[in-house]
Amino acid sequence: MQLWLYVLMGLSAVMAFWQAWWLSVALAVVTVLVVRRWYLKDPAQDHGLPLERNGWRIDIPQRSLSRIGAPQVEATQQIDTLCLEPVDAWSLGVLMGAPQERQAIYAWCIELRHRSRGPVATLCVLHSASAAHVVLQDIDALVDTLAQRLGIRRSGSRLLPPKRRQ
Repeated sequence: MQLWLYVLMGLSAVMAFWQAWWLSVALAVVTVLVVRRWYLKDPAQDHGLPLERNGWRIDIPQRSLSRIGAPQVEATQQIDTLCLEPVDAWSLGVLMGAPQERQAIYAWCIELRHRSRGPVATLCVLHSASAAHVVLQDIDALVDTLAQRLGIRRSGSRLLPPKRRQ
């Protein structure tokens, strides 16, 4: 009987150890999730926009842009909706930006420009850990496609010079 009691006590100690181990792992996972949620919160959530970031919503058929969230730059605080008419007054350009993410080394800003007012809004900032030829080609293609779909021109220099025709 005494041997059986020692076996049961040993078994309960092993089971308690495993339960405590799983409990500590579960608490660690929950802590990491809470910290990530708390510190890496999407800024759009402050404005009641759960799945979208601060920036612009582009309506291609209407050729207009609407603000989402709060503006980052004070110069664009007065603008809520932009109508890209007349078409020849508007253009898209890309320029180097300052990377603000830890993993990003390079950043490019795609901005909307007006012929007389100059840069009006930064539509997005693209972050990358590489400035490889392929990445620059993709960014140029993105700006070209967006300008073509909006029916406006592209202004400023390209990230890569165009290929020469032979």
